[in-house]
Amino acid sequence: MFDFTKWVFMGATASFFIDWGDNAILKIFHATTGDIGQYSFAYQIFNGLVAMIYVLNSYFLPFVSENLQDSGKMRDYLYSKRPRILLFGLVILTAAFFACPYAFQIIYKGSYHSSVNILRILLIGCALVLYNTFYIPLMNAMKLYRFSQTVNVVHMIIKVILSLILIPMYGFYGAACGTIVSYLCLTAMYEYYYQIKIKRLLFGS
Repeated sequence: MFDFTKWVFMGATASFFIDWGDNAILKIFHATTGDIGQYSFAYQIFNGLVAMIYVLNSYFLPFVSENLQDSGKMRDYLYSKRPRILLFGLVILTAAFFACPYAFQIIYKGSYHSSVNILRILLIGCALVLYNTFYIPLMNAMKLYRFSQTVNVVHMIIKVILSLILIPMYGFYGAACGTIVSYLCLTAMYEYYYQIKIKRLLFGS
């Protein structure tokens, strides 16, 4: 339990910087309060969507934990349930991509015009989160939380570096693009680890 708590605390600290580091870097490079507000508003919507997607982790964790040794059920989880949920989620995200300008106009009367394009960029990150969130129950059930929390730290480092590079050139759009690239790197790390280790543990060589 202590070891688990230690790694979760480290990952949670990294997640804090992932969520709020861009605002600090925008401020360092003299972004206006309005620009920071536009970015933060879109990012908080993105963050809420990410939290909703991560509910899938809690939902599937009991099933995965109970059936980890049943290769048939694990195949069904990864190659049947997962693709269907991914497809449904992508349909919802695509609808949100096209609908968000109208929703913002109706609700906020154009007050957050720049937030629309930022949110559209960040929705790509939601698709990446949806893709990799199915691996998290597997890692938790296998007690591979050391890897998942280390990945969070690497994710944070990548995002901060990208923000320092892109924000001076592109402002809050650079922050949004840096977020997407960092989530792409996170997804690649999860996929690589699944292919080289988890898949072998689940289904053998």
